Amino acid sequence: MGQASLPTSKAAVWSLVFGILSMTCLWILGSIPAIILGIRALKQTGGSAPEKSGHGLAISGIVTGVIGILTGIFLWGMIASIALPAYLEVQERAKQATTTSRDQTVVIANSG
Repeated sequence: MGQASLPTSKAAVWSLVFGILSMTCLWILGSIPAIILGIRALKQTGGSAPEKSGHGLAISGIVTGVIGILTGIFLWGMIASIALPAYLEVQERAKQATTTSRDQTVVIANSG
């Protein structure tokens, strides 16, 4: 029985689907299932007597899942590098406003 007549592993197909989604919109939420399903599919499609076909799909799912994780880490790093300076600036302005308010309260209390 040749490999062409074997049924395609559903885990391999879903691994690739989740992997592609992880690179576009699901990031970690798609990457983890892509990698897990890809490993499961490799077990089904590998070895000397594979149960199913789809070895390439499984590998592609794992690779796209890893790329999805790296994409998510990169994008979160970019967001943090943009947001952190703005957050620190807001914190500094809040401290300055609090200090100014305290100073005005002291001046008003001392003049009355």
